[in-house]
Amino acid sequence: MNLIKHIPLDKEAYQKRLIKTLGYSNKTVIKWLRSLVAAGILKEEMKETTVKRRRVWVKSYKLTPHGKWIRLLLMAPKELPAERIRQLIRDLFGLYVKSVVALCKKYGISISTLRTDFQDALTSD
Repeated sequence: MNLIKHIPLDKEAYQKRLIKTLGYSNKTVIKWLRSLVAAGILKEEMKETTVKRRRVWVKSYKLTPHGKWIRLLLMAPKELPAERIRQLIRDLFGLYVKSVVALCKKYGISISTLRTDFQDALTSD
C-alpha cells in the first residue's frame, strides 16, 4: 500500500523515481508495479524523452479509476477539498452504476426494475 500512496491522484509517476523514493530494490518495486497493473489498479505507459541529446524511453504509471479509489481510502478526508470529495462521490457512483448495468445484462435483469428500486430508495426514509 505504501507504493500506491506515492502515485499522484491525477498525474503520472515514473518508475525510476518510485524506485528511488521507496528505497526498495528495483526488482521488488517492479514486481509490485506489475502486480498493480495486472490487478487493474495502475495503467502502465512508455514515453519517449530526450536526456543529454539521447532518445530514451521511460516507464510511467497512472492510477485507474479503481486505483484512485484505493488511493483515496488511504488518505484522510481533511487532505481533500470538499469539491474534490463531491466529484469523487459522483465518479464512484458512476463506476457502480456501470458495474450494475453490466451485471443486469449478464443475468437478464430489467434495468427499469432497478430504476424503480432506486427511485423508491430515494423517496423512503
